[in-house]
Amino acid sequence: MVGRFVLGAKHHVVSRWSGSLDPQEDNSEINDAARKALQELAASDVAPVDWVGADVLNDLPGMHIRLMTGQFAPAVGVDHHPDDLREVLEVLLPYAPIVLWPRAGVRFDQDQLRTVVQQHWHDLPGGFATAYRERTASGEDCPVGLGHIRAVWHDEPWLEFCRPFENRIVAGLEEDE
Repeated sequence: MVGRFVLGAKHHVVSRWSGSLDPQEDNSEINDAARKALQELAASDVAPVDWVGADVLNDLPGMHIRLMTGQFAPAVGVDHHPDDLREVLEVLLPYAPIVLWPRAGVRFDQDQLRTVVQQHWHDLPGGFATAYRERTASGEDCPVGLGHIRAVWHDEPWLEFCRPFENRIVAGLEEDE
Protein backbone atom coordinates (compact mmCIF):
# COMPACT_ATOMS: atom_id res chain seq x y z
CA MET A 1 0.00 0.00 0.00
CA VAL A 2 1.10 3.54 -0.78
CA GLY A 3 -1.26 5.71 1.20
CA ARG A 4 -4.70 4.36 0.36
CA PHE A 5 -3.71 2.78 -2.96
CA VAL A 6 -2.03 -0.48 -3.89
CA LEU A 7 1.48 0.05 -5.20
CA GLY A 8 1.17 0.45 -8.96
CA ALA A 9 -2.48 1.61 -8.97
CA LYS A 10 -1.59 5.26 -9.54
CA HIS A 11 2.06 5.02 -10.57
CA HIS A 12 4.20 2.89 -12.83
CA VAL A 13 6.47 0.57 -10.86
CA VAL A 14 9.51 -0.59 -12.78
CA SER A 15 12.13 -3.16 -11.71
CA ARG A 16 15.73 -2.22 -12.34
CA TRP A 17 19.00 -4.03 -11.71
CA SER A 18 21.16 -2.01 -9.35
CA GLY A 19 24.34 -3.66 -10.66
CA SER A 20 24.43 -0.94 -13.32
CA LEU A 21 25.02 1.59 -10.54
CA ASP A 22 27.98 -0.19 -8.92
CA PRO A 23 31.10 1.95 -9.53
CA GLN A 24 33.31 -1.08 -8.82
CA GLU A 25 31.91 -3.01 -11.79
CA ASP A 26 32.89 -2.59 -15.43
CA ASN A 27 29.37 -1.46 -16.15
CA SER A 28 30.28 0.89 -18.99
CA GLU A 29 30.81 -2.12 -21.24
CA ILE A 30 27.61 -3.74 -19.95
CA ASN A 31 25.59 -0.57 -20.57
CA ASP A 32 27.14 0.07 -24.01
CA ALA A 33 26.26 -3.49 -25.04
CA ALA A 34 22.73 -3.00 -23.67
CA ARG A 35 22.30 0.22 -25.70
CA LYS A 36 23.38 -1.52 -28.87
CA ALA A 37 21.15 -4.52 -28.14
CA LEU A 38 18.12 -2.28 -27.55
CA GLN A 39 18.68 -0.59 -30.93
CA GLU A 40 18.78 -4.01 -32.61
CA LEU A 41 15.68 -5.18 -30.73
CA ALA A 42 13.75 -2.06 -31.74
CA ALA A 43 14.29 -2.94 -35.39
CA SER A 44 12.95 -6.47 -34.96
CA ASP A 45 9.45 -7.44 -36.10
CA VAL A 46 9.28 -10.45 -33.78
CA ALA A 47 10.05 -10.91 -30.11
CA PRO A 48 13.75 -11.86 -30.26
CA VAL A 49 13.70 -13.73 -26.94
CA ASP A 50 15.87 -16.76 -26.17
CA TRP A 51 13.85 -18.94 -23.81
CA VAL A 52 15.65 -21.03 -21.22
CA GLY A 53 14.30 -23.85 -19.12
CA ALA A 54 15.25 -25.64 -15.94
CA ASP A 55 17.79 -27.80 -17.77
CA VAL A 56 19.82 -24.70 -18.74
CA LEU A 57 19.37 -23.01 -15.35
CA ASN A 58 20.53 -26.11 -13.49
CA ASP A 59 23.95 -25.46 -15.01
CA LEU A 60 24.54 -21.81 -14.02
CA PRO A 61 28.31 -21.98 -14.68
CA GLY A 62 27.63 -23.39 -18.15
CA MET A 63 24.99 -20.76 -18.80
CA HIS A 64 27.42 -18.07 -17.66
CA ILE A 65 29.99 -19.28 -20.20
CA ARG A 66 27.33 -19.28 -22.94
CA LEU A 67 26.39 -15.71 -21.99
CA MET A 68 30.05 -14.57 -22.04
CA THR A 69 30.48 -16.01 -25.52
CA GLY A 70 27.38 -14.28 -26.88
CA GLN A 71 25.23 -17.38 -27.35
CA PHE A 72 22.05 -15.77 -26.00
CA ALA A 73 19.92 -12.97 -27.42
CA PRO A 74 19.83 -9.72 -25.41
CA ALA A 75 16.28 -10.63 -24.36
CA VAL A 76 16.14 -13.82 -22.29
CA GLY A 77 12.96 -15.45 -21.10
CA VAL A 78 12.87 -18.00 -18.30
CA ASP A 79 10.04 -20.44 -18.97
CA HIS A 80 9.24 -20.94 -15.26
CA HIS A 81 9.66 -19.11 -11.96
CA PRO A 82 12.99 -20.43 -10.61
CA ASP A 83 13.41 -21.00 -6.89
CA ASP A 84 16.78 -19.23 -7.07
CA LEU A 85 15.47 -16.26 -9.09
CA ARG A 86 17.88 -13.78 -7.48
CA GLU A 87 20.91 -15.88 -8.48
CA VAL A 88 19.56 -16.44 -12.00
CA LEU A 89 19.03 -12.70 -12.46
CA GLU A 90 22.53 -11.90 -11.20
CA VAL A 91 23.93 -14.20 -13.91
CA LEU A 92 21.66 -12.98 -16.72
CA LEU A 93 21.43 -9.22 -16.22
CA PRO A 94 25.02 -8.23 -17.05
CA TYR A 95 24.46 -9.80 -20.49
CA ALA A 96 20.74 -9.39 -21.18
CA PRO A 97 19.10 -5.98 -20.74
CA ILE A 98 15.71 -7.70 -20.88
CA VAL A 99 14.81 -10.72 -18.73
CA LEU A 100 11.28 -12.14 -18.55
CA TRP A 101 9.81 -14.84 -16.29
CA PRO A 102 6.38 -15.91 -15.01
CA ARG A 103 5.00 -14.65 -11.72
CA ALA A 104 5.47 -17.05 -8.80
CA GLY A 105 2.67 -19.59 -8.56
CA VAL A 106 1.49 -19.07 -12.15
CA ARG A 107 1.68 -21.89 -14.65
CA PHE A 108 2.10 -21.06 -18.32
CA ASP A 109 2.57 -23.81 -20.80
CA GLN A 110 5.67 -23.15 -22.87
CA ASP A 111 3.82 -22.10 -26.01
CA GLN A 112 1.39 -19.86 -24.11
CA LEU A 113 4.16 -17.87 -22.43
CA ARG A 114 5.99 -17.33 -25.71
CA THR A 115 2.75 -16.42 -27.51
CA VAL A 116 1.79 -13.80 -24.90
CA VAL A 117 5.21 -12.16 -25.15
CA GLN A 118 5.11 -12.27 -28.95
CA GLN A 119 1.61 -10.72 -29.06
CA HIS A 120 2.54 -7.84 -26.77
CA TRP A 121 6.20 -7.33 -27.76
CA HIS A 122 5.74 -3.93 -29.42
CA ASP A 123 3.78 -2.60 -26.41
CA LEU A 124 6.56 -3.46 -23.97
CA PRO A 125 7.85 -2.46 -21.52
CA GLY A 126 5.07 0.11 -21.00
CA GLY A 127 2.34 -2.49 -21.53
CA PHE A 128 3.32 -4.26 -18.32
CA ALA A 129 1.95 -1.47 -16.11
CA THR A 130 -1.49 -1.62 -17.74
CA ALA A 131 -1.51 -5.44 -17.66
CA TYR A 132 -0.55 -5.47 -13.96
CA ARG A 133 -3.32 -3.00 -13.12
CA GLU A 134 -5.87 -5.07 -15.06
CA ARG A 135 -4.75 -8.26 -13.34
CA THR A 136 -4.95 -6.64 -9.90
CA ALA A 137 -8.43 -5.21 -10.63
CA SER A 138 -9.67 -8.60 -11.90
CA GLY A 139 -8.42 -10.52 -8.88
CA GLU A 140 -6.80 -13.90 -8.89
CA ASP A 141 -9.44 -15.39 -11.19
CA CYS A 142 -8.33 -13.42 -14.25
CA PRO A 143 -6.98 -15.42 -17.19
CA VAL A 144 -3.24 -16.00 -17.37
CA GLY A 145 -1.69 -13.33 -19.58
CA LEU A 146 0.78 -10.47 -19.75
CA GLY A 147 -0.08 -9.36 -16.21
CA HIS A 148 1.38 -12.64 -14.95
CA ILE A 149 4.80 -12.07 -16.50
CA ARG A 150 7.57 -10.30 -14.60
CA ALA A 151 10.43 -8.47 -16.25
CA VAL A 152 13.55 -6.44 -15.79
CA TRP A 153 13.79 -4.17 -18.81
CA HIS A 154 16.75 -1.81 -19.06
CA ASP A 155 15.46 0.81 -21.47
CA GLU A 156 17.28 3.88 -22.80
CA PRO A 157 16.16 6.20 -19.97
CA TRP A 158 17.51 3.75 -17.37
CA LEU A 159 20.82 3.39 -19.21
CA GLU A 160 21.14 7.18 -19.42
CA PHE A 161 20.44 7.43 -15.69
CA CYS A 162 23.28 4.91 -15.13
CA ARG A 163 25.79 6.82 -17.30
CA PRO A 164 27.32 8.89 -14.43
CA PHE A 165 28.04 5.65 -12.54
CA GLU A 166 29.85 4.00 -15.44
CA ASN A 167 33.48 3.19 -14.78
CA ARG A 168 35.28 4.05 -18.00
CA ILE A 169 39.00 3.65 -18.47
CA VAL A 170 40.38 6.31 -20.74
CA ALA A 171 43.94 5.99 -21.94
CA GLY A 172 45.88 9.00 -23.16
CA LEU A 173 47.63 9.08 -26.51
CA GLU A 174 51.13 7.74 -26.50
CA GLU A 175 53.77 10.21 -27.57
CA ASP A 176 56.22 9.36 -30.33
CA GLU A 177 59.82 9.82 -29.39
